[in-house]
Amino acid sequence: MDGEMRMLTIGAFARASRLSPKALRLYDEANARGGPDNVSCVVADVVEAVA
Repeated sequence: MDGEMRMLTIGAFARASRLSPKALRLYDEANARGGPDNVSCVVADVVEAVA
């Protein structure tokens, strides 16, 4: 995709990642608060798998 990221709704991302929207929001909140590095790794893995 030439380095461009396509935007998904949280519902579409949740379905594609097989995680609930609530889980995705919790991961996002933990990452925004400077949570553990493994939260960032989990989110990055999910993004890579969905892409």
